[in-house]
Amino acid sequence: PNWTLGSEWAYGKPRGIDNDYGNGDPSLGYTGSKVIGYNLSGGYGYVASPSYAQTPAIDCSNYTDVRLNYWYWLGVEGSQWDHAAVEVSNNGSSWTTLWSNPASPLSGGSWRQARFALSATADGEATVYVRWKMGTTDSSYHYAGWNLDDIRISGLHVTPGLDRDGDLISDIWELTYFGSTN
Repeated sequence: PNWTLGSEWAYGKPRGIDNDYGNGDPSLGYTGSKVIGYNLSGGYGYVASPSYAQTPAIDCSNYTDVRLNYWYWLGVEGSQWDHAAVEVSNNGSSWTTLWSNPASPLSGGSWRQARFALSATADGEATVYVRWKMGTTDSSYHYAGWNLDDIRISGLHVTPGLDRDGDLISDIWELTYFGSTN
């Protein structure tokens, strides 16, 4: 709910259609039948400007050790020609790249899990956004693109009033693991 989906991005059932190169899209999500994906009806074509699937603002103001975890099926040509990335922001205008596709192609063909620490950007922040980028691409060698499932943001909850030193780490956690709040 409330995601911002750019051109060619959709939430629905992937059609499992093969494409020019690599393996095609999945026919189901990692769990269940639906995914957020780029062109659920086959491979991506020429992409003149980047298109994004972006989460709504996520309130992490009472969390520390914030992490992103998701399952993906991605086919993309090498980074010399085509571009895919995962980015995070705490203001919606300045973005930090968590991952971008390598120089060698990714052929897709199976679900894989991704995990990223978001602490530097997200800990204690009231607005955190994550987005997946597709494009730019050249006009040849089209792959499956992004298919995303089971996206989760998690962290350690800091109960207001139980963080007396204001370091965004629960006093209970500090006492349990460090023996002190210093």
